Amino acid sequence: MLGHQLVKAFGDVNIESYATIRSPVSAMTGNAESKITYFSGVEAFDFGSLSRAILLSRADVVINCIGVRASKSNSETELFAINADLPRRISEICKETNAKFIHISTDGVFSGDHGPYRDHDLPDAPDPYGQSKANGEITAPHVLNLRLSFIGPERGQATGLFAWALGQRKNTISGYVNVFTTALTSPVIARWLVRLVQKNLFVPGTKHLAGPPISKFELLQKLNTAFDLGIEIEPAIEPRSDRRLICSEFQDESLSKLPSWDEMIEELRMNYDA
Repeated sequence: MLGHQLVKAFGDVNIESYATIRSPVSAMTGNAESKITYFSGVEAFDFGSLSRAILLSRADVVINCIGVRASKSNSETELFAINADLPRRISEICKETNAKFIHISTDGVFSGDHGPYRDHDLPDAPDPYGQSKANGEITAPHVLNLRLSFIGPERGQATGLFAWALGQRKNTISGYVNVFTTALTSPVIARWLVRLVQKNLFVPGTKHLAGPPISKFELLQKLNTAFDLGIEIEPAIEPRSDRRLICSEFQDESLSKLPSWDEMIEELRMNYDA
């Protein structure tokens, strides 16, 4: 989801950029004038294919968007292989090639019992997914772990909140009034990362990127209205979870000007292709 949006965002600017994909290049769609060079046939479980792409690109900055969500089809071994072991192996290559490494982490490293969370708060996720993502955060002078949460359009089999909500047209669903997030939309995060690279504002460490706080109930209401879904959303008091992130102070003023939820959802609506 985020990787696809990054390809689009970097393809629109004058930065020499490379992307790894599993499918043939002809299967990719987007701006015909995109400046992206693709390395196709790259699989996360085939680290040799990924390391070759990084070495051939001679990249100054590597952004890792590869991740596996918790699901019935993904074993705990697979979660740790992709979410924990893979970023550490990428980090080693970046260290050898003097590349900066931006690793996309998640608010899921936290339990949600003690939010909102600051950069220095220790992960306390009780589940294998959150633990695997926390284990993939690396402390090194060339690594930026960026914790965030996002919604947006997906390629292939869609499993996120955005796709789920759009699939509930005319249904009655529950909206959690006590589940809070500081998510952003994937296009907004992608453009933010482009500006980070353009302005050379990389700093090592573990940082948070946070949008306006919102409950899952409010978010579903906004999607329902914007996409005219006709959903009846019943407020649910349980469960309770607060994974709000307190935004990092490392970004300059221009990077801090993030859009409102109404603006982000309107962008999704205008660009959504059913």
